[in-house]
Amino acid sequence: MPEDNAIRLPESLATLDASLVEPLACAVHGLDSLGSVTGNHALVYGAGPMGLILTQLLVASGAASVTVLDRVLDRAQAAVRFGATATATSRLELDQAEGWDVVVEATGSAVAVADSLASVRRRGRLLQFGMASPHAEVAFSPYDVFDREIRIIGSKSYLHSFERGIDLLAAGVLDVDGLVTHRLPLADYRTALDVLRAGSGRKIQVLP
Repeated sequence: MPEDNAIRLPESLATLDASLVEPLACAVHGLDSLGSVTGNHALVYGAGPMGLILTQLLVASGAASVTVLDRVLDRAQAAVRFGATATATSRLELDQAEGWDVVVEATGSAVAVADSLASVRRRGRLLQFGMASPHAEVAFSPYDVFDREIRIIGSKSYLHSFERGIDLLAAGVLDVDGLVTHRLPLADYRTALDVLRAGSGRKIQVLP
């Protein structure tokens, strides 16, 4: 590996925990693209690992509140552990008629993307973070975006954010024990895949 591509880990950061640097670096780049969220009310679509990482970063970045939506009730409610101030399975369950200042779509579901556009308040921002199918299409009203002055921001992968991800992880910004639900030996790799497919875990580590 080229030396420029190698980053030394601080001794205070466990090697097992460092496997979360890559997704954290992606989330850091997402918030870089979004801009300041200090004092804003945020809504996150999806309580999967990325949604929960983004929730923790939004809280750490000074968001006034972070609401998390997930169609699975247990997953939505689990987001409270990661700093969510409210959770629901649908935005229609929430009393926020004017919408949210900042909306983060972290599922990639076309249905969620369409709904997220409707949840942004006037002059608010939508971060499209979830990776949708390249063939997915969403109908929206260009006039609505124009009239409400909504800003739609895309974020893919990471950019100059690995080092900051390491620093944030070493500083304890992420609840690693909450994110990594399973650590299994290589002999149980099939079990790891089954857990993943069943949706009963968040991050699953395989230990050779």
